[in-house]
Amino acid sequence: MTLLFFILFHRAVPTQKLLCIGFAMTTFFLLIDRWLPAEKKRRWVWYEPLLIGCAQGIAFLPGVSRLAITYGAARVLSFSPRHAFEFSFLIEAPISAAAFFKGLYDLYQLGMLNLLNLPICLIMVIAGIAAHFILSRCYALALTGWWYLFACYTALLTAALLIF
Repeated sequence: MTLLFFILFHRAVPTQKLLCIGFAMTTFFLLIDRWLPAEKKRRWVWYEPLLIGCAQGIAFLPGVSRLAITYGAARVLSFSPRHAFEFSFLIEAPISAAAFFKGLYDLYQLGMLNLLNLPICLIMVIAGIAAHFILSRCYALALTGWWYLFACYTALLTAALLIF
């Protein structure tokens, strides 16, 4: 499903209107967690992976957070916050790794691998550590029921785009 949406959206130009729609969708999927009970999903139903795949595919639109939309979709399908976050992260990780290696390959194709010097590699390691810390805090917020607070951030971005 994700590949199908990639084919459909990979040439989407990040216009102001499209970014506004994307941020609004992210806000919605972050806020929806506030009103959903923390039920536990007992087993998969055949169509649920397809729905979460569609949600992940929608994240190819500019402004849509892949982690937030897949988390929200899993929560709508009655996953517990813990399982929804872990599942969302598990389907996010391969795409992030693929993007990293594609970036390295693009640098190789352009003959610019010399950009990967010690300071740049150090910055990448520090960024990875910071990302791990931020994701662990997001996970803690999801487990405590405060994940929806990130909707304030995306709502501000949506409002800024509408105003300016």
